[in-house]
Amino acid sequence: MLAVSFPSFTLRQDGKLKSDAGHIASILRYLNDSALFTKETYALNINFKDRVVRYKGPDGEKTERIDHLSGITLQSRGKVSDGEVTVFFGPRGWERVSRFI
Repeated sequence: MLAVSFPSFTLRQDGKLKSDAGHIASILRYLNDSALFTKETYALNINFKDRVVRYKGPDGEKTERIDHLSGITLQSRGKVSDGEVTVFFGPRGWERVSRFI
């Protein structure tokens, strides 16, 4: 049930699509599982202009480039493909989303 409520990412298609999709899925699982285990809240920030994903988990802060990321679909806001989006993961799953243009 929780997997269905995760934000839906849109990736540009080419040969690396499957790899990027798997990598994003692993980041989401890492943040969700870490939040559940530690009872802390962790953030995932997506910058669409720079195609950069930043996140902070129990192992510290990380920044990664996702070349094929073109958007994210959120239940509360629909598809977002510009500016920045921050998704917060807490002890009960993803909690809220902030959008910056």
